[in-house]
Amino acid sequence: MSIGGILLSVVSYMIIGSFWYSGAFLGKVWQKLVGLNMDTMDKDKMIKAVISSAIAAFIMATVLNYFIVEFEVETLIQALIFGAMVWVGFSATTILITNSYQQKPILLTLVDGGYQLVSLLAMSAIQFYLI
Repeated sequence: MSIGGILLSVVSYMIIGSFWYSGAFLGKVWQKLVGLNMDTMDKDKMIKAVISSAIAAFIMATVLNYFIVEFEVETLIQALIFGAMVWVGFSATTILITNSYQQKPILLTLVDGGYQLVSLLAMSAIQFYLI
């Protein structure tokens, strides 16, 4: 297990999320789709959301690290394929199911799913190089 790889993966997840949901990228689209306004959002709830995201990212990175070691991933391409497979099998499907039952727009599924895919690919690459 690589603690450095796990922690750097968490940092990358948070940085990617900060950009992904910022006004410079998809933040305005996302806000409209979920009915939020970052300017009027409850700051305490936002802090709790960021902390929850960091904890969830730590768990995700730890499990990903375990799988990469256990499955003896030997190349960067294998690591990226592995990350994409984890995304397809767990993340994308969960987002699709949740958004379908909540009757959310498919665009929201694409925005959130895209973030998870990019984040898992980054985490997989980091973990590969730091194991």
